[in-house]
Amino acid sequence: MQGFGKVAGIVACIIGIVALVFGILFMVMGAATANEVMDTVEAENFPEISYDENSPATGYLELHMGTKIDTVEEIEAAADAMTAARHKMYDPSSQANVAAAMGDQAWNNYLSFEGVLGLMLSGLGLAGLLAFMGILNIIIGIALILIGIIIYKLIGSIAGMSAAIAGKT
Repeated sequence: MQGFGKVAGIVACIIGIVALVFGILFMVMGAATANEVMDTVEAENFPEISYDENSPATGYLELHMGTKIDTVEEIEAAADAMTAARHKMYDPSSQANVAAAMGDQAWNNYLSFEGVLGLMLSGLGLAGLLAFMGILNIIIGIALILIGIIIYKLIGSIAGMSAAIAGKT
């Protein structure tokens, strides 16, 4: 029994160390992914975008060329504005065919930009998931290491006590 308990304690410690290493790795990967996405956003100099329901001539969107997207909140706001504008453009009660009024090239650019914003948000979501999994793995790793140490010491002390008791009888 003593041998099994010590082996179980050592195995728990080893699994805990592996979980701890993976946790640190996931956190580094999450931070690197988020930094890469935000560096791409800053390098592209995307203008801030807002939605104007009363402006069908410009496709319901207003581009603020003096400012650029550089935070996650601004990416979300731009993606929401573009999605709302696209839904409004397809609304039968709005202007008959805003896409045709914009021209094919502008419409294709619009849809491409909306897709780029969506991919950026997906990348940032993945980075958040990696960071969360890293934190979770670190907590699990520390718990397993502590449990392994407790099992190893507890089995050793139980074996010592039983030997002492056996020696007195």
